[in-house]
Formats: sequence, C-alpha cells, structure tokens
Amino acid sequence: MVKCPKQLHAGCRFRQGLWADGDALNRDRKKGPVMAVQILKASEDYLETMLMMQTKHGYVRSVDVAEHLGVTKPSVTYATKRLRENGYIEMDKDGLITLTDAGMQIASKMLQRHQTLTRFLMSLGVDPETAEEDACKMEHVISKESFEALKNHFGQF
Repeated sequence: MVKCPKQLHAGCRFRQGLWADGDALNRDRKKGPVMAVQILKASEDYLETMLMMQTKHGYVRSVDVAEHLGVTKPSVTYATKRLRENGYIEMDKDGLITLTDAGMQIASKMLQRHQTLTRFLMSLGVDPETAEEDACKMEHVISKESFEALKNHFGQF
C-alpha cells in the first residue's frame, strides 16, 4: 500500500492491486480506511458488464462495454489494460475480450449479487428502475456474510 495519491483525507491509503482478499470493502484496522473501494467498484462493474455482454452477444468488445457503462473508450482502454495486467481478462489480436477464470469468478459473483439484490428490493415494493440502481450500488459494499444472511433469511430470490 502507498499513500492515497489524491490525499482525500488523513490516513487514507491506496491499494495497488485490484482484489486483495476477494471482498469489495476492505479496511486496514491499524492504518485506517483503505481507498480500494472506488477502484474495486469500477473494476467489478467492468467485469460484470463483460460477463453480461459475453452472455448476450457471445463476444465482448471495448466499444460495447463503453456504451453499456456510459464511459469513454479511453476509460475502457485504461481499465482493460489494468484488468489484463492483473490476469482477469485476455484480449485477442482483434480486440475481443475474454474473461479468465479469475475474472469470471468475480464477474459471476457480482452479477449474482446484483440480480439477487434487485429481486429482493422489488419484492419489498421498490420500483424496478430504482431497485436496479440501488442494487448496483449495494452489490459492491455488502459483505459476504451480510449477503449470505440476507439470502438465507429471505430465501434465495
């Protein structure tokens, strides 16, 4: 870990890698909050989107990811470079993206969380659009323990 490059607050630390322990929200109890959440959320969103594109179209292109997430092509290029360097995706000579086993594991986890939380919120009476938006935020910060408890208490959804 290194000091947060943006110096958002005292004690803020920036995690160099993407997933230290597979959980989206990490805290270093001795050194304070870890700045990894924003990086993880974006990376998880990219991987989840890539899985959805692969399922829907049978292939993944950067331009489709950019369009789906509402980001620029250079943003996707930067993200795919990082994801490739960390072993979560591979790209062929034509630019088609393939999730590695590690990338697929994270993408599947996020997609399952997203779908489960969306159905849960809708079952509580939240309108589908709001449920979708809220689930997208919640999927990144809910702990594995809380997510499993929610599934067990309310059923599998």
